[in-house]
Amino acid sequence: MTPCLSLFIAACTPTDATSDSVISAPLTDTSSTSTAATSTAATSSPGTAHSATTSTTSSSATCDLAALDGVDALDAIFAADADDCQIAWFVEFLESKRADPEDTGPWIQDIRIAWSSDALSFSPIDAAPAIEGGGVPEVYTDDAGTTWLYYIEGDIDAAIERAEAGSDWFATHGIGGYGALALASSTDGVTFSPVEEFGVAGLTPGMVVDPDVIAMPDGTWRMYYVVIPTYDILDPGIWDPRTPHRTFFATSTDLVHWEEEQQVVHGPYADPTVHCYGDGRCLMLSFGLDHCQSADGGESFVYLGPWEAIPGFAPELFELEDGTLRAFYNSMDKGAPLRSHVSTDGGATWEQEDGDRLDTYGEAATVTPAPGGGWYLYTHDFKEGTEPDFADW
Repeated sequence: MTPCLSLFIAACTPTDATSDSVISAPLTDTSSTSTAATSTAATSSPGTAHSATTSTTSSSATCDLAALDGVDALDAIFAADADDCQIAWFVEFLESKRADPEDTGPWIQDIRIAWSSDALSFSPIDAAPAIEGGGVPEVYTDDAGTTWLYYIEGDIDAAIERAEAGSDWFATHGIGGYGALALASSTDGVTFSPVEEFGVAGLTPGMVVDPDVIAMPDGTWRMYYVVIPTYDILDPGIWDPRTPHRTFFATSTDLVHWEEEQQVVHGPYADPTVHCYGDGRCLMLSFGLDHCQSADGGESFVYLGPWEAIPGFAPELFELEDGTLRAFYNSMDKGAPLRSHVSTDGGATWEQEDGDRLDTYGEAATVTPAPGGGWYLYTHDFKEGTEPDFADW
């Protein structure tokens, strides 16, 4: 099962996940794990090769892959020092995900664009996907007009190529092909090019998914994201909505080069979205509409459990020009339509807005001003033939 994917909406009612608030001690190895996410930027650049390896096709014949320690293999892939058998195990692991029709990872998702004049009623634009093979988008437009699109990279072939080349790419992006961050940029908000220089230094080893970027008062940027440590990736329950996840943040001075700072909370499920009010208070919502609060400008959060104000999943907090706070989310109604609530009192109370925000399916919404006026909405959907059966919801 993969993060923030609507196929599993029926199971996505948050319950009593535990909360640790901030954990400053090093992560401890508690279990083994498995799961998902990837996309398309940087497929032409496997990364820096640190060691030559032979073909996994030939080497796998002499490896007992069933007996191999998968966590050790994932750690070695992340550190760019995997041996041939560990690479063969990793290739088989990714191929098993691609072949599993129940595993709805970003390799079967595309990121698409819609436009609105009022940031309320959006219509899909007639254009190719912004990203093919990617999910859970996060968009930010800087003062120069460049639109930066962060997402979960879903290119399994590129991940295999990088692993076989001994690439150090994984250490700055995450376990690619299944759970890694990527970045593309655009000057028109429609046509995107991969940003090969993107990376996060000092990443905690594991899957790195679900980015959310906010501007800081000092002119820098902060990116929140979820890390599934390598020792948890093979846990079959890791994507159960009751499983608490670890949210971290990284900082950047240019939106391209990032450095991981710290874990901020252990508790919400996945896909964080953060809004800071300017007085030290910040609100974080997550995939199943769990919520957290911060009193120190978003450097640490206290997990408060399910948020009853809004019924849905995959939220996005967005502030309008008049200070109104809008929360986009996918409804729990049949078809998971994209809807919204607004707050005019700093998030104290919320009111549902009439109608749907988009007349087609779109998940994990993110919004930014369009260069020519109006607003662009980015969501992911599923490639033809891989869609969930929405009629059953």
